[in-house]
Amino acid sequence: MAVMIEQALHQHWAQSPVLCALLPVSRLCTGIAHAAGVPYATVTREKSRVRYRTSAGSTIDEVIVRIDIWHSEHAPAMAILQAVRAALDRAPLELPGPSAVLATCLNEDQVRQHDDGFWQVSVWISVYVFRVLESEA
Repeated sequence: MAVMIEQALHQHWAQSPVLCALLPVSRLCTGIAHAAGVPYATVTREKSRVRYRTSAGSTIDEVIVRIDIWHSEHAPAMAILQAVRAALDRAPLELPGPSAVLATCLNEDQVRQHDDGFWQVSVWISVYVFRVLESEA
């Protein structure tokens, strides 16, 4: 899928003063984090699937994205989670070209402390995208 959901999430994060105050967008990585030390967050595309296909070939796709927040302290990690939930639930993400985000829905979150003491806070987001068949665009 040519739609860049991850890039749209980065842009939306950068436009949120609350999120940027808690965790600057420079500490948000796509895929494996190359950030030195905590805190940081990663955006990972878990899966994509076609939910509906029109007779013209366009589709409504569901893209499931996971954001993992890594922090050495519980309270600040939870504050970032609450800010992510507020900023991204029903967020109007912008995509280039003829495709459009129809809905952004938070699915679930999980909080875990690892043996090394670091906190991992994860949130799963479904992004529903209307994808225009290339020949229609």
